[in-house]
Amino acid sequence: MSQVQEAAYSKVEAAEQGISDKKAVKEEGLDEFEIEKRKIGDEVRAALEKSEAEEDAKARVAVGVKALMEVAEKRELQPLDLFGFLFDGVLDAAAVTTLKAHMRLLQKLYKATPDKKKTQSFLLKQIEALVGRVPELEKKARAHAQVGAPTTTSDEPPRHGCSEPP
Repeated sequence: MSQVQEAAYSKVEAAEQGISDKKAVKEEGLDEFEIEKRKIGDEVRAALEKSEAEEDAKARVAVGVKALMEVAEKRELQPLDLFGFLFDGVLDAAAVTTLKAHMRLLQKLYKATPDKKKTQSFLLKQIEALVGRVPELEKKARAHAQVGAPTTTSDEPPRHGCSEPP
């Protein structure tokens, strides 16, 4: 593809994104800050998904670190900021599964933070907030599942890796 074609595609994509942003502001009542947060959260999610495509565990971590660092550099973020976007925009009712899947990548991200004590405190606060949001997230997950595929209608909430009997 020529540079002219690439430039034209980039302009079309930018115009579509601008329309999408204006639509989000109008329909969802989001301000520019919230739209930017959503975009960064989507980029962090895409970085994690990119790492999931790798079969080898070491390659998965390497690809994930590279993708997250690209997001960090592009957005001028620190590793602690990436954790914030991870908790805010990526983790949902299946958080335990997501965290397990990306454990080594998250360990590397943690090691990259300059202030470990501050990072630990931040992560604990994020986990508290996530736990508080579990009912809301489960409700969203059930609504999404009902739209996509048939599910069971059990009133018992998902167990999220707990090994205790009900």
